[in-house]
Amino acid sequence: MSTKIRMILLGIAVLILLLVIAGVAYRASKKGHTEGDGSKQTETADAHGTATAPQGTGETPASHGSETASSHGSTAAPTETKEPSSSHGSTKEPANAKPADAHGSAPAGKTPAAGDTSRFSLGDFTAPARDEEVHYIKIEVELEFTGDLEKELTRRKNELRDAVTTIIMKLTIQRAKEDYIDRFLHQEIQNKLNEILGTSGTKNRIIRIYIPSFLVN
Repeated sequence: MSTKIRMILLGIAVLILLLVIAGVAYRASKKGHTEGDGSKQTETADAHGTATAPQGTGETPASHGSETASSHGSTAAPTETKEPSSSHGSTKEPANAKPADAHGSAPAGKTPAAGDTSRFSLGDFTAPARDEEVHYIKIEVELEFTGDLEKELTRRKNELRDAVTTIIMKLTIQRAKEDYIDRFLHQEIQNKLNEILGTSGTKNRIIRIYIPSFLVN
């Protein structure tokens, strides 16, 4: 074989060897690049997974919820204690309590039952008031009494009427209104009539005064 042919074959062999080496290097380089990309993707996934892990675990909300539920659940609601009452919801009065006077009078001694009382009318009264200007007070007076007083009241009616008229004439218009509203006028007439009859502390006495009509001008 001539030297020229040998040189050509050697050149071809070297070229093939270079191509093989270049191919191996190219594959190695490509493989390394692929592995690098895969590693980066894994790191990125790990990084994202680590960053989002606290959001997914829900430990903080769970802990806060547990503490809140515990704080609210451990406090017992106050229990309202009611005093015992009767079956009808009213307070039982003592057996020895005295009945209130519905008309505002204050009779002495025991208040008689309704069936033991009677009424007597003294009629209408018209008298000048004590004001400087001319004013008149007009009232109607009715008595409620106990016992047998009707004959005595009839016999002394004019005397009792004179006493009532005197009481009225001592009042001004304003004072008469106030005493009528506060029932002082009723009580004053009752006390005066019992004083005249001498029945203030007896069983037979006037126990209540009614003034069904009261006019001023």
